[in-house]
Amino acid sequence: MNHKHSILFRGLGTCMALALSVSAQEDIPLLTAEEASTVQAQTAEIFQSLGPLVRKAASSVVFIGSAAPNQSCYGAVIGDGNQVLTKWSEVAASRRPLRVIDSTGTARTAKIEGVYESEDLAVLRIEGAPLPVVNWSTKAEPALGRFLVAPRPDGKAAGFGVVSVLERSLSEAKQAYLGLMGDLDYQGAGARIRTIEPDAGAAAAGLKVGDVILKVGSRQISGLMELRNSLNDKQPGDRVEVLYSRGGEEAKVEVLLGSRPPTAMPTNPRLRQMEQMGGDISRVRDGFSRVIQTDMQVGPQQCGGPIVDLEGNFIGLSVARADRTRSFILPASEVISTLKRPATDPSVAKVQVTKENPMRPQVRRGQARPPRMAPAPDAESIERMKRHVQDMQRLMDRMQREMEGLEEP
Repeated sequence: MNHKHSILFRGLGTCMALALSVSAQEDIPLLTAEEASTVQAQTAEIFQSLGPLVRKAASSVVFIGSAAPNQSCYGAVIGDGNQVLTKWSEVAASRRPLRVIDSTGTARTAKIEGVYESEDLAVLRIEGAPLPVVNWSTKAEPALGRFLVAPRPDGKAAGFGVVSVLERSLSEAKQAYLGLMGDLDYQGAGARIRTIEPDAGAAAAGLKVGDVILKVGSRQISGLMELRNSLNDKQPGDRVEVLYSRGGEEAKVEVLLGSRPPTAMPTNPRLRQMEQMGGDISRVRDGFSRVIQTDMQVGPQQCGGPIVDLEGNFIGLSVARADRTRSFILPASEVISTLKRPATDPSVAKVQVTKENPMRPQVRRGQARPPRMAPAPDAESIERMKRHVQDMQRLMDRMQREMEGLEEP
């Protein structure tokens, strides 16, 4: 891919995403007819330029399901060419024998050989001649804003997007934690402490509510998102030096990092629905050891396949559609590390599903639902209302953090 096309992709990423989000028959809001025509023309140019890149990668990508075209997900060819790495929770949901369809359209029988539960991955054994295997990239992680593509086995692209958040852990037990919450209303330099956990590292080091954190280690802090990102390369048990300001006086303390406490899931069904705005989300979409976050719009049944950059490097595996704006990629380094570990026997492996996203068909629009009785205004209802208010506050805090992330330089 030449330099001209590389610049084209970076400059037109937003226009392309907008064009792909609607059908050719729909009007694009806020665009004139001339602007819409330009977007469509540029999108066509991007598709044409991507063709050789995607077609080359497609030979190592497969459809997985019980019958095409209703595949469960995608997969990446690994090992000896007769193994496929894919998303465990998607293939585990299939009620029929699995079939793999390669880039030539050939169908093969498949059997689950092993499972990596913590990363929601499964390794399948397929019959027939070996397929070209994915050559996972050993280069550094892709930079923020780097353009990424999800190839399909038919030589087309399942999705496009950019790196929106650099590599980090989604496993709360593995996430380093200072033991405090920042003040969302603070507008000055650094990040002001709103609350402190009494038994966590920040409190033990002597930090107090109202202190302003200016630096963590050698990293300058410009806001709450920067404060959280400053711990991305840290582990629970590490010690970090924190520069802070109190009453205009600066001081330093050493903080012993703990593990981030589990995040409570929303209890209100309507709040859970807000997560799914923009389409279906993956059954398993959290708890991964390391992920790269992208704005790529891929559906749950388009996860499990490899992701490439504009140079054709296989930089990771698509592991989850989290919500309207976020998809997660397991970095190539984490894929390599995972495959070196022994897998769990599929007969005893479990899928970590949640109540709001169970492994069963959802009630479709128009289907009859059992009648619901309005709850009596008793003490239980009042307590439930309090929980809903707390859920809403957590959601608002999360939205604020996402917005701060978008505003970061």
